[in-house]
Amino acid sequence: MTSKIKRIFKAILIISLCLVLGFAIGYGFGKLFDGGTVEQVQTDQSGKWKDIIFLVMSSLLGAFVGGFLQLIVHETGHLVCGLISGYKFVSFRVLSYTLLKEDNKFKIKNFAISGTGGQCLLSPPDIPTEKVPVTLYNLGGLLFNLFLSAICISIAQWGTNNSYISLSLYITACVGVFILLTNGIPVTVDGFPNDGYNTLHLKGNLKTKTALMNILRANALVQGGTLPGDLPDEYFTQINDSDLSDSLEANLALLYISVLLQKGELSKAENLCRRILAESKVELLQMEAKTELACLLLNQDKTDEAMGLLDKKEIQMIEVSAKTQSSKQRFLFMRALKAENDRQKAVEIFEKVQSTKDRYLMQGEVALDLELMWKTLKKSENFAEK
Repeated sequence: MTSKIKRIFKAILIISLCLVLGFAIGYGFGKLFDGGTVEQVQTDQSGKWKDIIFLVMSSLLGAFVGGFLQLIVHETGHLVCGLISGYKFVSFRVLSYTLLKEDNKFKIKNFAISGTGGQCLLSPPDIPTEKVPVTLYNLGGLLFNLFLSAICISIAQWGTNNSYISLSLYITACVGVFILLTNGIPVTVDGFPNDGYNTLHLKGNLKTKTALMNILRANALVQGGTLPGDLPDEYFTQINDSDLSDSLEANLALLYISVLLQKGELSKAENLCRRILAESKVELLQMEAKTELACLLLNQDKTDEAMGLLDKKEIQMIEVSAKTQSSKQRFLFMRALKAENDRQKAVEIFEKVQSTKDRYLMQGEVALDLELMWKTLKKSENFAEK
């Protein structure tokens, strides 16, 4: 799909959303004023303006609460349909609140990924990749959004006479329809595929499907405490001939960078970072690669090149992500130690991650980041002594 067609497609979706929301709000006004005209409302002495204020508030509440509810329902759909398909539960995230099972107990931790409102991670069944079902798992979120929208419309139409409740329900349904359009019609947005695209693409591309299955299996292990370098080698056999313009293969390559860092193969890690930057079309993945490459360059005392990779906005995103991702703390640590020459600040970052390591979602990742930061501190300490 060309960039021009993508722009047209996005414009159509936005116009469609505005039309649907306009219909819902117009319908709410019509019910509230019994089909009266604007002139009648203006000359009405019974205080209809108070009702208008409540109607607007209902619209805003419907958009806010309805959007949040549709998000939860969407991820729940992925969870339920994934479990039906034979997948195993790993974690369930809404905004930054993540439910996971650790030591046979359910816990809530904070984790966030820029640009995503939620995520349901499951581990695929232990069967050959070509036989792993993907359709129901991918479309589960959309099916649940459709179901919720249908319920909201039904209640608004036949289950209540309260105009405010009806309007909130209609707007919640509209949000669900918008999610269906934007996530169901197969398309990639800035290189990142939606559920509809994944459903079609995975069925016809075994290589991409293999990358996804290996990502899911690896994430489950890393979340449980396995260090990236201790993951099975078979997860990464396709790295050398990966098509990094494919978002899932690029995601797997990003995970492999951590493997290389743990094994001390820094030159290979740097080359892979540069490959992702050159080939990937996904802005989020490019930023991840930039962050890792900046750490590698800072470790070589190439400060200017390292800090020139990231603009002000990206630095701000890293600082926000550092609240839930230890790899971003490692970047802040390297920046303090190498770019700012502030060893005390770097030590404080290390000690903070060390003291709060149990709060991080990806336990294997935080263990590796602590190990890398400790080695860097010891190396810089020895250099200072000499």
